[in-house]
Amino acid sequence: MIEQYRDGRSLREIAELTDRSHSAVRNILDKHGVHRRGRGASKQPLTSAPPQNHDERQRGGGSRR
Repeated sequence: MIEQYRDGRSLREIAELTDRSHSAVRNILDKHGVHRRGRGASKQPLTSAPPQNHDERQRGGGSRR
């Protein structure tokens, strides 16, 4: 379950695949100290790289609007 989440599956997808509730999956991930993505976040696999700060995102080009 943890590996599936780290590979990019959503909590809801894992819940359906494992016949558990969304909250049960969330609780298991929390219990194991898994950093969860924000709501509606990209399904890109989690990496150990720290998130970019605001200035680094702006240098990447484009506008957030």
